[in-house]
Amino acid sequence: MMSHLNRIFILIVFCVGCIESNAQPTFNFQELQKLYPEKDAIILNQTEHLEIKNIQKGLKIETSRSSDILYLTEKASHLLNKSIFFYDNFSLVHDINANSWIPDGDGKKLKKISVENIYTRKPVNDNVFYDDIKEKYFLYPSLKKGAVSSLTYSEDIFDPHFLSPFYFGTYAPCENAEFRITFPDNVKIRYVIKDPSSHINFSEEKLRNGTTYIFKSGRHAGFAMEEDAPNSSYFLPHVIVYIESYTVNGVETKNLADVSGLYTWYRELIGRMKNEDRIELKELSDSLTKNISDPVEKIKVVYYWVQDKIKYIAFEEGLGGFIPREPIDTYNKRFGDCKDKSMIMNALLGYAGIDAYPVWIGTRDIPYSYKDVPTPQSDNHMISAVKINNEWVFLDGTSVHLEYGIPSSMIQGKEALIGLNKETFEIQKVPEVSRSKNIVRDKITFAIENDKIQGSGVTATSGYFKQILFYNISQFSSDKRSQYINKSLALGNNKYEASDIIFAKNYENRDSLLEYSYRFSVEDYITKFDDNIYVNLNIKKPGSYTKIDIEKRFSEKVIEFRNSEILETTFEIPAGYEVVSIPKKKEFNEKGFGIKVTYENIGKEIKMIREIYLDSLSIKKEEFTQWNKFVTIVNESGKELIILKKRIQ
Repeated sequence: MMSHLNRIFILIVFCVGCIESNAQPTFNFQELQKLYPEKDAIILNQTEHLEIKNIQKGLKIETSRSSDILYLTEKASHLLNKSIFFYDNFSLVHDINANSWIPDGDGKKLKKISVENIYTRKPVNDNVFYDDIKEKYFLYPSLKKGAVSSLTYSEDIFDPHFLSPFYFGTYAPCENAEFRITFPDNVKIRYVIKDPSSHINFSEEKLRNGTTYIFKSGRHAGFAMEEDAPNSSYFLPHVIVYIESYTVNGVETKNLADVSGLYTWYRELIGRMKNEDRIELKELSDSLTKNISDPVEKIKVVYYWVQDKIKYIAFEEGLGGFIPREPIDTYNKRFGDCKDKSMIMNALLGYAGIDAYPVWIGTRDIPYSYKDVPTPQSDNHMISAVKINNEWVFLDGTSVHLEYGIPSSMIQGKEALIGLNKETFEIQKVPEVSRSKNIVRDKITFAIENDKIQGSGVTATSGYFKQILFYNISQFSSDKRSQYINKSLALGNNKYEASDIIFAKNYENRDSLLEYSYRFSVEDYITKFDDNIYVNLNIKKPGSYTKIDIEKRFSEKVIEFRNSEILETTFEIPAGYEVVSIPKKKEFNEKGFGIKVTYENIGKEIKMIREIYLDSLSIKKEEFTQWNKFVTIVNESGKELIILKKRIQ
């Protein structure tokens, strides 16, 4: 994944403008502490001034950032570290001025202590093998309750494609935020305001030879960090600016006027590849597709080879974060990032007579469309696409053990920018995968033996469930794999034990179900009282379904993928007992989620079928009440019992 594309624009945590850092910050500590009793810090001021100027050969772009942060509790001592991240090839950070303002005496005056040592280092990123990100870091001295940390610095931006968005809010409260962009008349600027909470006010100032756009917001209480929430770009108020074009010495340079301009730039970047015909790649393609005439089967064998044989390693050095490496280099090294995997896959398919195309795409973490934001901020990933029977099929070489025909879950519903040739592209929406494709089905039969549950089961997974399971078990040896399955089954209670775990022979086949069988026993699962036996047929617990705090939660709940969990249990009625009661059918169906549980007494057995489904990629705020009803029914149905009574002889 090209996280380079995404991160380069989100490097502005708490530091953004142009206020005088030597001036003592002013605030009413008691008022703010009372206003935000549960907060540890508050942003007093957060500003940025982006200036675009003419120089002889083009443009000079510089941004000045500033912030003042007040610490409301003693946790300030844990926030001494400060970092400013930047990419060496795209920008230069300079003129850093950082200070701590410490309460002195009665607390009405603040003592200024300047940061003396500022260091530069290369941070460690576990997800990226190599990049050119650099970090300016330092420690604020003596921070404590009532103190303020102040920071100003400037950054020179070398490439006009890379202007960062300005965020007017974070998870901390903010008293004042302002973003200005000043540009000359020969530069055309566009901006997009993303402001779900209506915090941002816009104004414009005409200058002698230019214009300043001013975006401001006042006090707001910050945004809560919530589980299963969408990426912060979906709800934090922010402004995206980009340069449409600029004219120097009478010559107009198109930059990012629209998605065509973005595509032109992307094609220019990948056009720097030599992409020469190589006999090694031709021979590999021929060997993979030998004796295969069906185009779909050809695509599969190449697609699966790239998934399996080219290890994913991210490289993000300069434009190397955007320009794919030569397919022959990726082949020889047997590793590459998303761009590299896409290009070697396209090359191999081309040798096999299949037209395959490069695709730029944003994951679900990115809320923008190419129409609204025709900049690199709209995508952070690269895949391939083929057109079969007049339908696009998306191939993600980075997604381990993903079967043909299913896009990776992180790009469902997203716009794909498909490069047909140097001049032509298509924008197509990636389909959202049906829940019928993502099923985990458990069939379990059990009986009572010596007051203990004994039984057997078969689990079959498809779609994303299958992909996740395969990824997990592939990390272990055969013995450890069985231990993993034993632990994950969660049968009955914590006194269960699974054994004889056997995977189906074709479990590694992406195009088949991933199945395994097992035997198990559970102690202390049934309840006996007088002549009655009480048994819960929900012997396998469903996935985690929790209620939403409707009063507090403000963001929707994100679902990774549509799916169904199906449990079929068969209980053998013990000899000498008869059925007194079985639970009634339970059913709850909403547009995006539901549950159905049925019981049936058939001769000497009782069968239960429970299906829980999620049929949406998010739970909206207006659906919270129904979601909580659904969770209540899931929990209640999991506690229901069948009752057996000893027959009178």
